[in-house]
Amino acid sequence: MTNVEPARKQVAVTGPARPSRRMILRNGLLVGAGVVGAGAMSVAHAGRAQAATDDLQGDWGWCSKCQGLYFVNSVHSVCPYDAVFGRHGQLKSFEYFVFYNQNENGNPYWQTGWAWCGACAGLFFANGNDSAGSCPSLDGYGPHINSGWNYTLGHSGAVHSGMQDGWFHCSQCQGIFFGDTNTRAGVCPLDNSAYVHNGSGSFTYIMIT
Repeated sequence: MTNVEPARKQVAVTGPARPSRRMILRNGLLVGAGVVGAGAMSVAHAGRAQAATDDLQGDWGWCSKCQGLYFVNSVHSVCPYDAVFGRHGQLKSFEYFVFYNQNENGNPYWQTGWAWCGACAGLFFANGNDSAGSCPSLDGYGPHINSGWNYTLGHSGAVHSGMQDGWFHCSQCQGIFFGDTNTRAGVCPLDNSAYVHNGSGSFTYIMIT
């Protein structure tokens, strides 16, 4: 990819605001009850996206460069922001948690089918497929690779303490990105996308911190 500097200038987004307390209540948006604690982000990881306990996995981070969500504990980490496709960055990010191996069970505020890409470390919508979208590790010319669990995201519901909305699905690369109130933000790896994520028509997703 070339000529990304204009996109960098026009789509800069202020980092996600930290919630008042770092605990989540799995009610309202998320079915069930219980409390899950959130620890500080750890940035010295290496490995693959393996599951945690309680069907909730931490060590996800916001990339301050492309605005995407990525798994910090990934050997391969590729961000489309850099002309040389460097690693995702963690400026101002805190730890995010994502549910895995959950069923929607008729809940209109849950969406399964999200996957971790082992090539770039990003979260993308695979919808049960082995690959989908556009991956920055292949300069936007190849798809993300479904390399792990079936993840579930909440959307469109009430936002409780320890939750954060303002996340959107990019219809171009199939990744998820933080736009706050902007449906076009960040840097998209899809060639001919004008290098900006496109969340037009997307649900407003709610992440757990």
